[in-house]
Amino acid sequence: MERLLLRLEWRERGGPPVPGSPSRRGFGSRVLDGTVRAQLGGKVRQGWSAEGIEVELDIPLLGGKAPPLPTDTAATLD
Repeated sequence: MERLLLRLEWRERGGPPVPGSPSRRGFGSRVLDGTVRAQLGGKVRQGWSAEGIEVELDIPLLGGKAPPLPTDTAATLD
């Protein structure tokens, strides 16, 4: 069975020049890893060029359907 993936590609352009990849991982990178890799079982690829950051996310889909929300969470969404 073929695995369905959601691929999101983000490229920033037009901002100030980027000197290269950062020397440490910031809050946003840690949140992205924790969400996409640890919670969703996906992959994160990041790259920095002079034009800006490039991020690619691959997130597995469960048969094309979102997993059900826990009942205590669903009650707070309306």
